[in-house]
Amino acid sequence: MIEGFIADITETRLAQEALKKSEEKFRAVIENSGAAIAVRDPDGRIIVANQEFLHRFSGADTRTMDLVFPDQDKDLSGWENDQEEIMIETTGRDQHTYVVSRFSLRTETGDSFGTAIIAHDITARKQAEQSLVEKTRLLDTIIETIPHGIFWKNAEGQYEGGNTEAARNWGLCHRDEMLGKTIEDLAGTPAEAGKINRIDDLVLRSGEPSINQEDQHVRTDGTVATHLTSRLPLVDARGNVTGLLGIYLDISQRKAMENALRESESLFRGIATATQDAIVLADGQARISFWNDAATAIFGYTSEEVVGRPVHEIMAPEATRARAEQSFSAFRRSGRGELLGKTMEFEACHKNGKPIPVELSLASLKRKGEWQSVAVIRDVTERNAAEQQLRHDQKMRSLGHLAGGMAHELNNILQPILGMTQMVMETLPAEDVNANRLEMVIHSAKRAAKIVAQVLDFSLRSGGEMKPVELAGAIRRIAPFLAASTPPSIIIEEQIDENAGWVSGDATQIETVVINLISNARDSYEDKGGVITIEVAAHVAGTGRNGKLNGLEPGRYARLSIIDRGRGMGEETLEHILDPFFTTKEVGKGTGLGMSIVDGIVSRHHGSIRIDSAIGDGTRVDIYFPCLEAAAPVTSDRNQIVLPIAPPTA
Repeated sequence: MIEGFIADITETRLAQEALKKSEEKFRAVIENSGAAIAVRDPDGRIIVANQEFLHRFSGADTRTMDLVFPDQDKDLSGWENDQEEIMIETTGRDQHTYVVSRFSLRTETGDSFGTAIIAHDITARKQAEQSLVEKTRLLDTIIETIPHGIFWKNAEGQYEGGNTEAARNWGLCHRDEMLGKTIEDLAGTPAEAGKINRIDDLVLRSGEPSINQEDQHVRTDGTVATHLTSRLPLVDARGNVTGLLGIYLDISQRKAMENALRESESLFRGIATATQDAIVLADGQARISFWNDAATAIFGYTSEEVVGRPVHEIMAPEATRARAEQSFSAFRRSGRGELLGKTMEFEACHKNGKPIPVELSLASLKRKGEWQSVAVIRDVTERNAAEQQLRHDQKMRSLGHLAGGMAHELNNILQPILGMTQMVMETLPAEDVNANRLEMVIHSAKRAAKIVAQVLDFSLRSGGEMKPVELAGAIRRIAPFLAASTPPSIIIEEQIDENAGWVSGDATQIETVVINLISNARDSYEDKGGVITIEVAAHVAGTGRNGKLNGLEPGRYARLSIIDRGRGMGEETLEHILDPFFTTKEVGKGTGLGMSIVDGIVSRHHGSIRIDSAIGDGTRVDIYFPCLEAAAPVTSDRNQIVLPIAPPTA
């Protein structure tokens, strides 16, 4: 008999299958969680572990496992209702950081049957956090070190940060003092705050940066600072403007230097423009870099014509150009030269090729790493002429004293000769042959007396009664007598300006000047026909470089000119034309005193003579008489006429 026990295990099998499926789901969950998961029983044996745990902690030493799991004897009752995160580091070939969550496993009756851990590898996150910290520290160092003010604000205009430089700008001791403040809290004036707010609002509304905006604000000490500020909008991930970043450079010192430089340049250019000396700068290659107006007046070149050209090509005569270039080459290497710090006179060259006597002073300066030169050049034409005139006047004065003494002695001798001869002639009959001889003696004595008179006139280089004289009227009155004493082949033309002006002078002496000049002009044609022009005109001498003419002070003058187209004179003759007893005429035809007398008369009238002549081109003599400042006088020498009896010859 077979007996059996049949039990219904359907529920058991179902439970087993459900458990199996549950275990599979649990295994799938822990295997795909990405975390290292393990369960250890109370005896310290790991009863559950996923592949991630085995991969990371398989073969781990006791120290590491003790960090992962609590001590066996540790009371885990505190793990029932919460979790604890513990960061641990495992040291091997690589270092990893984990966040470990531990909790106690308990039965329904509350008995513990193990400990479960879940460990997440956060090494990459920790490295990113550390990198962020380092970068933040580096950025903060850069922001603090950079010599610019840096700040950032939110959309409401409140400062959310900035560097120490930005804090100092507002008179704050620490950058944290800026936090939460607005520009109204920091700006010196409401106007300043309003201006900055308008610029900030424009950036916030438009989303467009504002680059290199020049701002000014009043510091706490009352000084005004100038900033060059750029403002950039700050945008979040969705493209919304959340604030702005500002970076500014304090350019107060630079602006002060620029202003000082502008003032210095303005002062230099003012001096360079006002001075009558040429100022010429040449770079290290001897090329002209600066050329003032006075240099244009002296040399004839404009600045546009010479800047960039070699200085020696412009100023130095061709004969000395090579030597000048050699001297500059030596100067360029060392910044030293034999002419530096000295003043020398030499002959420069005008644009038209004519030589110019100039005085040169040289200095050196180092610019852009090379030695450059500064030349101050003075045209000494007028000074040399004045010195020559002074020497001439001194010579004339000495000769005048000598001639005066001689003339008086000769006059004392001639007067008895004339007197006694005339007395003897009165006792002789007209037909007596000795009467004719005595007549010749008297004629020669009278001629000698006229020469003595000229010598006396030459010696008297001062004195004479000065009255208001209308120059045009005086010349018109004497013109008919000049024409009558001139050969028919000579035509005298008159170009007289009736408004030439009144002068203070001696009409007789002025007419003597005209007679002598007309006589010389007549003789220049050498018995040939020609034209002599008499001009009377007004002239104004200005105050500029070319204002003074032959020593004339600025002012109004009446000009008397005698012009001929005769044989003319060379330079050597012109140099001595005013010297006493100098003549180009044959012996017996001239005394050489005519032009000396003219020079003396003009000097007594405080005037000036200018003589232009060239061989074959004739001669022009210009005489300038200072005009009276007052209106034309009521009485004058208008009716004074001198009849020339025997015009003196030169």
